[in-house]
Amino acid sequence: MNGTGTQTTPYIPENWGEFVTAVGTTGAYVSLPEGGGTFNMNEIAPAGVGEIKINCAEINGNGWTIHSPYNMEISVGSAMTRNIYSLNITNFLNERSGGNLICAGEDSPVNLHNCRISGKKISSGNHAVFANGVYLNSCGINIAFGGNECRLFKHAYYRRNWGYFCTAQLDYTGCTADFSYNTARDGDSFAFDNSFLRIVTNPDKTQKTAFYSGSVNDIALIGSKNIVIDSSGTSHEVTDEQVRNPAYLNSIGFPIAAEG
Repeated sequence: MNGTGTQTTPYIPENWGEFVTAVGTTGAYVSLPEGGGTFNMNEIAPAGVGEIKINCAEINGNGWTIHSPYNMEISVGSAMTRNIYSLNITNFLNERSGGNLICAGEDSPVNLHNCRISGKKISSGNHAVFANGVYLNSCGINIAFGGNECRLFKHAYYRRNWGYFCTAQLDYTGCTADFSYNTARDGDSFAFDNSFLRIVTNPDKTQKTAFYSGSVNDIALIGSKNIVIDSSGTSHEVTDEQVRNPAYLNSIGFPIAAEG
């Protein structure tokens, strides 16, 4: 592994084993090789990845992708703020009853910048995709949920989770609960600002989600809805046609148009 782990000469891991070692080094700076690449977890850890402890200060993913990780949980160690840039996680499957995809801590927030996260979370316990102080900045999220505890965010220690300039599709059609706080634990505090969410629910069930904009707003969902959350935290339901109209989105305080 090249580099010394400093900010000016970060560790540059050349394989998955070196990557896990580098990110587990306290205070280290880690940069994957430029040009992007893929860690194919179907080949590296087909039986499951397990917990990866992040003690480093920063990861520059340089567009690399962790593809098809099974039951992987990225969790923090020592208390510090961690920044992760341009590292994608695609086609993940997490069906452990006790496990999150990314779990931060009271004194250890994790900031994700320009990352793409997609996959499926199946849960019957008190766990989520992002837990305990995960902040999303300019990220793309595409998550399908299953089980009876369908949560994108949860937090402890009264730390808020935050999404800013994000685009997310959340599919709850696989949820078994007739009624649940799908997006966060009841009473949890989180927010999306300047973000677009497409939410798909099971039309045969009465499902509910919560958005934070000064106080928790409950939005009953039946079928599919597009929800734009502007810079003031106000939510707007928009049609498929409106979401592709930049002039309309600007008129309601949303500065970017969703693609697709």
